[in-house]
Amino acid sequence: MRFVGIYPILQAHFSGIQMNQKRLEKYILLISAVLLLWGIFFTPEQIILRSEEPRRAVIAMEMIFSGDYLKPQMHGWPYYNKPPIFNWILVVFMKIFGSFDEWVVRLPGQASLVATAFAVYALFKQSLGKYIALAAAFFLLTGGEVLFYGLTIAGQIDLFFMLIVFLHIGFLHRGIVSQNQWQWMLLSYLFLSIGVLTKGLPSVAFHVLTLAAWGIYYHSFRILWHWTHVFGAFVALCMIAGYFLLYHLDGGNAWTYIVNLFKEASSKSGLEASASKVFFNAVNFPFSFLKIMLPWSLLMVALWHRQCRTRFFRGSVDIQLILLFLALNVLPYWFAGHLSLRYLYPFLPFMAIVLAYLADEHGRCSGNIGFFHFFIFGLICLTPLGFTAMPIVLNEIDIDYYEAKLAFIWMLSIGLGLVWWRFKTLRIAASILLMAQLKLAANWVYYPIRYADEQHYSLEMEVNHFFELTDGAPVMLFGQPERLPRDASIGPLTLQEVVIMAPMPISYQHPYYIEKRQGEIMQFHSKMQPETYYLARESDVNEEAVEIFYGFIDDWQRRPLVLCKMR
Repeated sequence: MRFVGIYPILQAHFSGIQMNQKRLEKYILLISAVLLLWGIFFTPEQIILRSEEPRRAVIAMEMIFSGDYLKPQMHGWPYYNKPPIFNWILVVFMKIFGSFDEWVVRLPGQASLVATAFAVYALFKQSLGKYIALAAAFFLLTGGEVLFYGLTIAGQIDLFFMLIVFLHIGFLHRGIVSQNQWQWMLLSYLFLSIGVLTKGLPSVAFHVLTLAAWGIYYHSFRILWHWTHVFGAFVALCMIAGYFLLYHLDGGNAWTYIVNLFKEASSKSGLEASASKVFFNAVNFPFSFLKIMLPWSLLMVALWHRQCRTRFFRGSVDIQLILLFLALNVLPYWFAGHLSLRYLYPFLPFMAIVLAYLADEHGRCSGNIGFFHFFIFGLICLTPLGFTAMPIVLNEIDIDYYEAKLAFIWMLSIGLGLVWWRFKTLRIAASILLMAQLKLAANWVYYPIRYADEQHYSLEMEVNHFFELTDGAPVMLFGQPERLPRDASIGPLTLQEVVIMAPMPISYQHPYYIEKRQGEIMQFHSKMQPETYYLARESDVNEEAVEIFYGFIDDWQRRPLVLCKMR
């Protein structure tokens, strides 16, 4: 019997299929959606909280421990750097699931990403069509920056803030194009106030610059003086002022809070940075801006073709308004003194819409996106090879059900390759499925290897050792408070100055895992109390007056810390 290879069999099978390509595309996108939801919500458990995640968690936990949900605090001291709404969201999730675990802390951010994708589809399916709106939703979910990095630090505020900004600007957009219908405007200003009470002044900047951009588009700013804007702005102002009034009446220093929020925003702008930092950021920004939406930003190569470029920029009113929104709103970030990629997350839904529209326009003109096709096909070929070789090269094959997972990756890659080769009109759908596959494969293979050390030695294990040494007694924080001058300033112009006294900073992971274990606030003390265990800087304690039980180096501050108690 003559041997017949697997590829000719599959090729013949595909050739004989008379299936409607629309139906096949729906199946591919359905599989993509399932794999994406799996990859987004079931992240590896060994990834401990990092970066800003534990700080957000601690503030929410201390709200629960103290019963004070109005005034955010850290180590029992007032916390002024962010308004409270994201902490309230975390509190709700912690209470619903009865847990402070990492997966609960990350769940609001993960849910926010999925909710933003649904909102993209719902708000633009009528004006741009279901195909473009659906493609934009999938582009958002599969942008490389968020998919492979942002979701590993989903406990931060940024994915939730992305959702709020998109709803804020999305409803404003619908209100403008529908001649200032009051329902859309009221919703827009409602989410403006939520944005301000989530991250402070950036939401105000988004609103002002967006209205300016659209006033330019319509060659008139008269639309901005419609009664719906006045009423909406009044409602937003009442909500924001109402919170700070309640904060003040409950004993908080509302003015210090407001000044510090102003400082938080201005300190990241180019007004308070050196010229060299602003210049470096300005040069680097275009590459960073395109990087966050890889591989979809590669579709922009089609704009080199004149026909495609003309159709694109003279196309839908929605796209022209979004392009103006992007053009004006990126300027504060382009010429900022400090830029983190997560600050750009609010732009991602709008970038996804523009790129989905461009992908659709490519099908109607002769723009060449061969580079994009070459890049994606290379990933299809390299994905199974890379995830097969990775554990071998890194000498780490201790992965649950590794053979079954690897078999699934290989089968899906072969199927993707055949679809890519056989159906050119399904290449965008196949690219979406590829990104979903990469996320799942990363969860199965890359992250368990990358964070393997955290399984064997983690801060949580170190904290458990603390409580073995204290026989289960709570641990507090000891040191000298920081004196932080803050001012509301615009460049050289200073409007108001205040001084904030804040606890000594340590890695946010320590208070998170300590408070999670002991179930109460890790209070900050500037004077030691008897019969109390403390974490303290080694330089701040008198070794003759205290008993030291354990010493280590703080990963963040790189300073020696000790677990100690008064003799």
